[in-house]
Amino acid sequence: MEIWKPAIMTHREQLAQRIAWLLTDDHVATTDAAIALPSLELVPLPPHADWHWLPGFVTSAPATDWLPRVVSDIDEIALRAGLLLLHDFIEESHEQSQRIEGKGEYQLGDYWHAILHRREPDFANAKYWFRQIGHQSVFDELGCRADAILRSCASHQADRWRTKLGCPTDWNPFAFVDLCQSCESGDDSDLTTAARQIQFAEMLLLFRQTHGQATGI
Repeated sequence: MEIWKPAIMTHREQLAQRIAWLLTDDHVATTDAAIALPSLELVPLPPHADWHWLPGFVTSAPATDWLPRVVSDIDEIALRAGLLLLHDFIEESHEQSQRIEGKGEYQLGDYWHAILHRREPDFANAKYWFRQIGHQSVFDELGCRADAILRSCASHQADRWRTKLGCPTDWNPFAFVDLCQSCESGDDSDLTTAARQIQFAEMLLLFRQTHGQATGI
């Protein structure tokens, strides 16, 4: 009698599945780490062992091994930085974003660089990089998502932060750095959960834009 064994996905297949998930609109605001990513914390945890192969794969394999096509080499590197940061490979993500400092139509590598330092946490450095990138197209949608998240937040500080962040139409990335810093030093678990949700929404919105710039799709 033949015993059925589940198919083992290759790294290429695993990455393709993960990218498809990251691009799915229904999951943009998801914060369930069990189905999403190894870590959704404001400050990264050590990378999950299941993804130990990711840095080596995305930095050594040809991009066409895991992307349908590449129309922008700079944004493909930014996409690597984003993938690595989403999986908490901080140093490896940093190396990629540093390769393209100040480059690209929208400087998306610098945006990933800013998020990395905010999570590190190196708040002053994060603000430096947010000054370099100026207004970003994802800010409009991010402000609306942050507004909805904070309106449903039980923290008594939520309304104050909603105003400081410029929700919903005038997103202020510097105020969000301040919110993350406040959560790191405070004990308001509801506000921290909201900040995590906003950060994850930001990273997924930016990933979608970076993927589009890199592939033209």
